[in-house]
Amino acid sequence: MKKVLFLSANPQGTDPLKLIRECNNIKDKIRSAGHAGQFDFEQRHEASITALQRYLLEDKPQIVHFSGHGTSQGTLLFQGAEDQPEEVRVRAISNLFKILNERKSIPKEQKIQCVVLNACYSQKMAKAIAKYVDCVVGMSNEVRDDAANAFAESFYYSLASGESVNVAFELGKNQVEMLNIPGQDIPKLECREGVDPDAISLITEEKQYQEPKIVEKPKEPRRELETEYEREEPEHEEKTFQFIGKWKMQIFDPAGSIIFVNLAADGTMEGSQNTMYGNLPFVGTWYFDPSEQLLEMHGVLMGNPFSFGVLIQSKQGDAYHGVGTDGFQYIITKVSKIPAASSFS
Repeated sequence: MKKVLFLSANPQGTDPLKLIRECNNIKDKIRSAGHAGQFDFEQRHEASITALQRYLLEDKPQIVHFSGHGTSQGTLLFQGAEDQPEEVRVRAISNLFKILNERKSIPKEQKIQCVVLNACYSQKMAKAIAKYVDCVVGMSNEVRDDAANAFAESFYYSLASGESVNVAFELGKNQVEMLNIPGQDIPKLECREGVDPDAISLITEEKQYQEPKIVEKPKEPRRELETEYEREEPEHEEKTFQFIGKWKMQIFDPAGSIIFVNLAADGTMEGSQNTMYGNLPFVGTWYFDPSEQLLEMHGVLMGNPFSFGVLIQSKQGDAYHGVGTDGFQYIITKVSKIPAASSFS
C-alpha cells in the first residue's frame, strides 16, 4: 500500500488557489485507476512549517505532494500564525527528507519515493530534495492554476494505472498540452543519482492465485498375505507433519514482523500480521506439500492479494525453521491462542 500525503497552503496575501478542488480531483483520479486498491490518500490543508515534520512522521507517506505558492528564490510558502505566509528555505526542506529517508528503522519500500511540488519556481527545491528521494517534480517558472491541476490529475491517474514515474510525468505534461493550456514544459522531473525514472513504478504486481487444496499422502496398497508382525506400524516411521491449527510465524525481516494464523482443515485461514503499524488482519487459503515440505499461503491483506511460501528446513524442539519465498528466515511455532488484538480467536 502506497500512501499519498497531499499538503496545501494558501496564506493571506497570496493569490487564491483552488486547492481543495485539486485535492479532490487527484483523489478521484486515483480511485478510478486500475490499481486504486494499492493507494491510500491523506490530506492536510493550511499546512504550517511547525506541523510539517509531524505530518510526515504520523502519515508515513511514500508520495508527498505540496500545492501552493513558491517564491522566485525557490522557497515554498506555508501558513503560519493568523494565516500569514511562512517561508522555508531550500536547505532546510532537503535536510528534512535526508533525515527521514536515511533512517535505519524503516525498510526501503516504506521510504519516501516521490515528491511533487506543485508550486511556482519549485525546481530548485526539487533538485535539492532529489539528492535523497528517487523522483521529484518541480516547476521551473510561474505555473497557471489550471495547468498545475491538469498536470497533477494526469500524473497520479497514470501512476495508479501502473505506469512508471517517467511515463506518468510525460503524460501529465501532455495533458496540459492537449487542453491547450500554456506551460506544458514548466514541470521538470529531477531524479536521485543513478535512478532511472522509467524503471520506477509505485505499484506492486498483483498475483493471481487458485484455490489451494490440502495434499494428502497417498496410501500404499497392502499385500494380501501379511503377518501380524508386518501389519504393525514401524516404531520409528516418520509421519507427515500437519499444519492444521494456530501458529505464530516470526519473520526476520527489517520490520520484525510476526504473523499469527489459524490454518483450518478445509484449507482456509485467517489471522493477522503484527507490524509497526499494528495488527493487520487477513483471510485466505493455505496449501502444504509434504513431498517438498512447502507451506503456501494465499490471501488478501488490506484489500490487496498476497501469495508466499515457506520451505521448512529443520525442526528444533517445538519450532520449525524455514526460508520464505520472500528471502526471509521464518520460525514457526504452535500456539494455543491467537492474540485478541488480531480480532481472531
